[in-house]
Amino acid sequence: MISACMIMYFQFYKTEDVFYSQAREISITSSENLNLKLSSWISDNVNIIENVINFIKYDISNEEFIKSEFKSKLKNNTDFLSIYYCSSDNKFITGSDWIPPEGFDFRDRLWYVQASSQDDFVITNPFTNASENAKIITIAKSVFDNKGEFLGVVAGDIDIRTISDYIMSYSNIDEGEFFLIDSNGSLIAANRDVSIERISSIENIDFNKNSKIELDSKENSGFYTKINVKHTNWHILGYIPREAYKNIFYSLKLNAYVLFAIIIIFFVIILYYHNKNVVKPLINLTNSIGEINMENNLGYRIDAKGDADFVKLVDKINNLLYEIEDHSNQIVQDRDEIHALNEEMEATIEQLVATEQEAIAQKMNFESLFKYSLDAIVFFDNEHKVVDINKEFKRLFEYSIDDIRGVELDSLISGTSAEKKIETKDLTKSLFSGNDIDFESVRYGKNNKPLDVQIKGVPIISDGYVIGGFGIYSDISKRKEKEKLLTYMGNHDHLTGAYNRKYFEECIKDLESKDAYPLSIVLADINGLRLINDAFGTEMGDELLKATFDMFKNSVYNDHVVARLSGDEFAIILENTDSSGTENFVKLLSNNSKNIKVDDIDLSVSFGWATKDSKEVEINSIIKDAEDYLYKLKLIDSPNARGNAINTIIDTLHEKNKREEQHSKRVSDLSYKFGKFLSLPERELKILKTMGLLHDVGKIGIDEMILNKEGFLTEKEFGEIRKHPEIGYRILSSVNELSEIADYVLAHHERWDGKGYPRGLVASEIPYLSRIISIIDSYDAMTSDRAYRKAQSKDFAVKEFINNAGSQFDPELSIKFSDLLKKDFFE
Repeated sequence: MISACMIMYFQFYKTEDVFYSQAREISITSSENLNLKLSSWISDNVNIIENVINFIKYDISNEEFIKSEFKSKLKNNTDFLSIYYCSSDNKFITGSDWIPPEGFDFRDRLWYVQASSQDDFVITNPFTNASENAKIITIAKSVFDNKGEFLGVVAGDIDIRTISDYIMSYSNIDEGEFFLIDSNGSLIAANRDVSIERISSIENIDFNKNSKIELDSKENSGFYTKINVKHTNWHILGYIPREAYKNIFYSLKLNAYVLFAIIIIFFVIILYYHNKNVVKPLINLTNSIGEINMENNLGYRIDAKGDADFVKLVDKINNLLYEIEDHSNQIVQDRDEIHALNEEMEATIEQLVATEQEAIAQKMNFESLFKYSLDAIVFFDNEHKVVDINKEFKRLFEYSIDDIRGVELDSLISGTSAEKKIETKDLTKSLFSGNDIDFESVRYGKNNKPLDVQIKGVPIISDGYVIGGFGIYSDISKRKEKEKLLTYMGNHDHLTGAYNRKYFEECIKDLESKDAYPLSIVLADINGLRLINDAFGTEMGDELLKATFDMFKNSVYNDHVVARLSGDEFAIILENTDSSGTENFVKLLSNNSKNIKVDDIDLSVSFGWATKDSKEVEINSIIKDAEDYLYKLKLIDSPNARGNAINTIIDTLHEKNKREEQHSKRVSDLSYKFGKFLSLPERELKILKTMGLLHDVGKIGIDEMILNKEGFLTEKEFGEIRKHPEIGYRILSSVNELSEIADYVLAHHERWDGKGYPRGLVASEIPYLSRIISIIDSYDAMTSDRAYRKAQSKDFAVKEFINNAGSQFDPELSIKFSDLLKKDFFE
């Protein structure tokens, strides 16, 4: 006994080293575990922002759709205070109710600046949010379109208290201290209240060579760790004082000494009584028993001597010897049989142990699948009443097990619809007939909230009877939403929202198969759309298309189909509408279209229509008749519309740049006078006058900032200016009466030496009237004030024409014009 106590003492004495070693490992492991959990938490929140970005890129233009997704994410992810998107032009979309102050520019925020400069997630240091009511960190990432163009930044705000509570709740060791430090060395959170001096003393430790340090000094005795946090520039500082473990160890050591003393005293007392009353009598008996030899002398018996109690014991031993002798022979006989039975039993036990282990493993696997499955699972009994649910069922249907235990499942999730109640009862009946269920439908959570789910039912069968089952519900709401969106996109025009040609053709086939009549088809074509696109840009044309569809949508009934067939053509299907009704409907559309104006552009639409009155008439022939009628009317409507559009273009250009209006009038007047001097026929004089007014009409397509820029143009800006003859040509050539002038306008910046633009024509290749306009245009440009210089003198212009005769200008016309200038012909 004393030897055992000594061994225990030495083992305990050695435990001190082991104890300190384990303390150091606990310090390191605790810090690493905290880092793993914090990194995992950050990764989860980063993944949320990534999901939001993928969703935004799916439809960047649908602000309400994006806002609803933000709200959904905020509802399901309570770590975030807000999730929002800021585009490159400071457009702001948020899922929260916060409204930014007037003039607030998000692009100056630290998270925007950091995220827009890289293609990875940014996690900021703590800062006060824009509403100045919380200290937060922001997770942000840039958004790029499919061409790699930067669109903006998606970001989410997390209250710093969320991280602080997370750190405060974590401590494996009561005396351990853990600090989360940002990239500036500032404290973000700690698991207990600590002083600034404590943080400073730990930060002063040199971690450069080793991130795990054990110090034994008066001020810093303990175990230290420093670990960088994944995804961030933050790090975790861990500290566990050595003294805490020493106190525990010294207390255990003192208790052990007291325990050893008590054990030794108790042992001495027991030993004394045991030797007197047991040991000595037993020694005598033992000597006698030692002479028993059952192999060589089965008839040996012990003599009865000593105390009465031991005599009785000897008699019982002798009786036992008699019985042993009787059974010895039988034992020998049965030994082989018992040996065989033992071998068989061992094999059976091994098999049972293996079966039990397999059953335990299966049970653990099943419990793990049930508890942690990503699908919502409910376990019900043979009366279809709820027995248990997993975490996902609680999240999806918003019921706790205490709320619904013992409740009949169909009545719980079938909602109030009679149709759904019948559907659920039929499925339940099929399951309790032993069938598996695999079905998609709608089920209802708490407060009758509808949920799109895939339903799987698995019966539990015992001895041929269904004793219960499992209901498995997979949330397919996002898939359903995407299917609806894809269906919508497949049937609608992305610009206007009207049905597309595919949907129109499917409707036509369906109506033809039904022999529906009277059926009318109305075709509508926007007049001058190409001219508007050339002059004002496709954005203006798009606005005109959307305004046209809005007018149609507000003029038709809900069962009428309005489809966009091509760039400027729409079609309307009117069921149960005869020819007279269709004609009245077209009059209504025509009147409504006259009230539509986009900026200063009036909407002009031509219509054609036809009606199917009988089964024998094919619907394709009706569409052909409507097209023919449309094209006839366009021959009347389109020229007027294009003429009005030209006037609008000229007015718009002059509003953009007042100097252009005066310049055009002067060029027109001077060209006419020069043409008269050259004895041109009256027809060409009229062309020159009109051409002078319209020669710069193509500048309508040039950025106003470039047209009015003070100072010299850059090479890129001059390249934009050089496009205006081509733009003017496209605009004027769309009007039959101006098509000839369009050719002259296209060439009015060509040079005699072939170095002009846009086609590089040489000498006589340049139309004669274009050469005249080129001279007059250059003269007025030289002698008028410009944004980048003052007007030049008439003498300066004369020298320029003489010097550039035969290079920039027609040599004959250039000399004639300079002579006229010297004679003050144009005064």
